[in-house]
Amino acid sequence: MKTANSRIAELPCVLRLAGKRLNVRYSSATPPPLPERAILLRHTGNRAGRIASRYWQTSRQGCHRLLWQDTGTFDLDARRGIVTCFLLRGFSPGAVEEILRGPVCAFFLVENGFEPLHAGAVSLDGRCLAFAGSPGAGKSSVVAWMSRHSARFLCDDILPLRRHGRSVWGYPGLAQLRLEPPGARKLGRREARGTKREPREKAKFAVVAERGPRRVARIYLLERGRGKASGEARIRRLEPRAAFRALIKSTRNDSLDTPQRLRRQMRLFGHLARTVPVCRLQYPDNFAALPAVLAGIREDLSSAAR
Repeated sequence: MKTANSRIAELPCVLRLAGKRLNVRYSSATPPPLPERAILLRHTGNRAGRIASRYWQTSRQGCHRLLWQDTGTFDLDARRGIVTCFLLRGFSPGAVEEILRGPVCAFFLVENGFEPLHAGAVSLDGRCLAFAGSPGAGKSSVVAWMSRHSARFLCDDILPLRRHGRSVWGYPGLAQLRLEPPGARKLGRREARGTKREPREKAKFAVVAERGPRRVARIYLLERGRGKASGEARIRRLEPRAAFRALIKSTRNDSLDTPQRLRRQMRLFGHLARTVPVCRLQYPDNFAALPAVLAGIREDLSSAAR
């Protein structure tokens, strides 16, 4: 059985995204008391109806506490770029990494002026193409395939967005791609020998991310298994109101709802919905259809330029 130190050795010490660095510290000590003025932002329950997690804002200077009953307590100081993880005995490294790369990174981005979109993204011909959608829609698979065919990897799960002038820019996320093992094999990605995963954990692959931000040119809402025939991909642009609703549903952090954050979010998504095509992309549930997806995207981009 692995010791706590050997399990911690599997975890990241630094997370880099959006050109910023988040230092990760680990501790087996008891976390400090919650500040009296902490504001409860969110709590979630498990299937038994018990509290599974709680999120607090512990100061107005970018500090938050995230507590997960079966994993530990995560104290984030977003302005200083430090998160301290007070881990429970018997913690799961996979669960710790899931919390770090998900809610911790989302809070970190929001507090540093970015809007995190739950999407994968690539850079194609110097433009950012984002892929959002419900779980199982194929975001990671599309990003993985396109990253090996003409495009450059930007992110897998969280796309940091920021507006500059009249354009919205997508920034590089974590340089890691996660895929279901069967899908990874079909996409030609092989895990290193001796790699051990926890049950139901996705296979992880280090990738080289694009350097610097790219202007967002398209946001595609993936619907896998909806193509009319094998190998066919269909793209349909949404009108601005429907596009705005789809973007709101795809936010990666809906817990921090301060007036300042909500104003920034509404303005950014409203601008995106008006100025950037948000499209439904329907394609067959078949890895062999991915070349047709790329061809459809290229046709979509070229038709807009005519």
